[in-house]
Amino acid sequence: MAPESTVEERLSSIEKRIAVPRKDVWDIFNILASLLIPATIALAGHWYAEASAKAQTESAAKAADASRAVQAADAKVHQAALVGTFMEPLLSADPAKKRLAIRAVLIALPDDGPSLVKELSVSDTSVAVQRFAAAELSDRRADLAEALFDASPAVRRPAGDEILRGWRADAQMVADLIAAARRHPRDANGIYNTVSVLSQMDLPAVATHRAEVIPFLRDAAANGPSTAALADPLRNRL
Repeated sequence: MAPESTVEERLSSIEKRIAVPRKDVWDIFNILASLLIPATIALAGHWYAEASAKAQTESAAKAADASRAVQAADAKVHQAALVGTFMEPLLSADPAKKRLAIRAVLIALPDDGPSLVKELSVSDTSVAVQRFAAAELSDRRADLAEALFDASPAVRRPAGDEILRGWRADAQMVADLIAAARRHPRDANGIYNTVSVLSQMDLPAVATHRAEVIPFLRDAAANGPSTAALADPLRNRL
């Protein structure tokens, strides 16, 4: 018969085996699987949510682009209809009617109005009408350039949009923009707006006034990092 101490030792060994069973390969696999599967599911869910959010953002951006394209197309159709409406008075032999039409098309036709009036300013049979057309062009340029410094965004934004729609290749508009900016050197918003518009205008038009534009851009860069980010690349292109 085994000694009492030996029996106690055997009982203790059995209790330890029951309390802490031996882990074979399958036991370890099951433990790891129980930990990894929820983590994998969570990670997959995160990836799915991220991909879904990205797809929604891209879809929204595409929808916005499509909406802008439709709006631009609608504007073009509307402009074409208005051009037909104004052609009769613009070609009229009545100087008074023609002057009213010239003034109207510069406002009603932001895309095509400037080019129509420019044509009249050099080719109309009446010298008086030519001068009137040239004066209206000059006034409209000055008004738009000054509007970039208006206190209201509801005035500034449409002015910048109109410049880029109908005047982006107009070298004289560049000169007027610089002149307006020089009148408002402390208007940070206006300076930024002016640099932004200049950076989107046709480069040959801007380069025509290179001697005035480069010093202005150099000064404008001190307006802040956002302005400098537009001013410096344009200055380098010139």
